[in-house]
Amino acid sequence: MRKRLDADFFAHPETERLEAIERDPRALRIEDICLKKTSGFTPKLPNLKDGEAKFITIDCISSLRLHEERFKNIPLSAYEAGFSKTRRIAAGSVLCTIKRRICQAYPFIENPKENLAFNQDIALLVPNDERVSAVFLAAYLGSSIGQALANREQTEQMNPYLSLIGLGNLPIVPVGKAVDEGISRLFFESNSKSDTARQKRNEAEDLLLDALGLREWSPPEPLAFTASANEVREVERFDANYFAPKYLTVLEKLISTNAAHLLGDGLTKLVSRGQQPKYGIVGLPVINSKHVRVNRVLLSDANRVAQPGKHIIQKGDVLINGTGVGTIGRAAPYLEDQQAVPDNHVTIVRPIGIDPLYLSVFLNSPVGQMQVDRMISGSSGQIELYPDDVKQILVWNAPEALQIEIAEAIQQSFELEGRANQLLVDAKRAVEIAIEGSEAAALAYIAEQETAYA
Repeated sequence: MRKRLDADFFAHPETERLEAIERDPRALRIEDICLKKTSGFTPKLPNLKDGEAKFITIDCISSLRLHEERFKNIPLSAYEAGFSKTRRIAAGSVLCTIKRRICQAYPFIENPKENLAFNQDIALLVPNDERVSAVFLAAYLGSSIGQALANREQTEQMNPYLSLIGLGNLPIVPVGKAVDEGISRLFFESNSKSDTARQKRNEAEDLLLDALGLREWSPPEPLAFTASANEVREVERFDANYFAPKYLTVLEKLISTNAAHLLGDGLTKLVSRGQQPKYGIVGLPVINSKHVRVNRVLLSDANRVAQPGKHIIQKGDVLINGTGVGTIGRAAPYLEDQQAVPDNHVTIVRPIGIDPLYLSVFLNSPVGQMQVDRMISGSSGQIELYPDDVKQILVWNAPEALQIEIAEAIQQSFELEGRANQLLVDAKRAVEIAIEGSEAAALAYIAEQETAYA
């Protein structure tokens, strides 16, 4: 008998569907198929920036994806004290979020190459039933079945939470080995395409740096340097960092190409930061600083929505993070057909006379990022890159052929990433078909997707 007295549990819109899952003769509890089920914790540290071990929060996990670029850090001593034994992540483990964005799960197929710790909002599951692989468990939790079960079981509507007991009580329906292996193949192929997409982004930057002769270049770092009072007054900057020789050397190299222009001098028709969105139930997806990655924008159903403000993000825009240590100056081309809303930490750049994909690569390259470092203002934790600063970035307007070659690499990366994401959707759909339809239909569906993305 369920120990639930809240009406929402019994009035769940998918109650009939979920009860059918519970009645399935194959159904087990997650508790029954796991050797271990535990949550992490956050060590008492002054910050999560320094250390040899990586620290995972819920923002690092989405369904069947682990976003390594979002990892934080903790000292090795903190890892060894709290995670090296009882909470050690190994091959066959699954990390599953249990707060806010519940049941977003990622399976580890191999032992991590780094020491990984995780916070109290994440559960570690170690399945030990040969009928349920780590990939299948993660795909099941991310499927519409797993999400509906988790949403019914959750408590605290404003900040959803799923206890370890509640997670363990969720039913799971194992499938045959052939279906399980097929779902795993879709997952592996998704990872392969995502890796290739990353390689394409790296190739794009290498093409730029090779053309500028800066692939192996190291900026000068003298122990001391000077700037005249006239130079200081002219730019109204009193921070020594602005006048560091490494920045001046970069500018000289760009000027020597005879094709360098200030971004705001004829290369753009709009450079403007977004506004604080008024979030709602309907509207356009909001893009914030977490969504603007290096040369790619994260857009999914997880993005919150809002009504349009003064400016709307359009296909072909370049987005730049205007705030935040570690994220400031990061740029990405917006390649989606769907319009979006920028929040007040994202600057829209609408290029003219220069390819937006090439411009994004330039801004993210060491040449672009060094200029960002020079332009930012404010103190630690409150740094800013204002639209007027963005306009002062010196950009090499490379020959058209090179811009096209770099843009093609980024476009290929975008398409590969899209296919990778779709394969994860297909993996979760295969789970649903196998459980609510037939395993034969699931196998046919898997074969169809594998052929489509071969």
